[in-house]
Amino acid sequence: MHMNMSLCVCKQTKQAVIVDAGDPEPESSFLELAKRKKISIEAIWQTHAHIDHVLGLAKTKAMVPDAQIHLHPSDRFVAFSSLAPFLCPTCCF
Repeated sequence: MHMNMSLCVCKQTKQAVIVDAGDPEPESSFLELAKRKKISIEAIWQTHAHIDHVLGLAKTKAMVPDAQIHLHPSDRFVAFSSLAPFLCPTCCF
């Protein structure tokens, strides 16, 4: 299954957002690149909560704890059904 994950970076500020934390091994992809390039990940934008878009969300959030997660309220129940032990609805969304 293909996992969805993108990194959008501002070339001037080196601030970035992750779009869809679908990679179950985020440290081997965007997080390592961001670290090498001194890019600051400010937020995680989830387009929706299908498994190929959220599989790496808990691990990504743990690795960038200051990044706020944004997910449409209609999809929150889906994300929490599989990620509930890792995420708090009051501090993460």
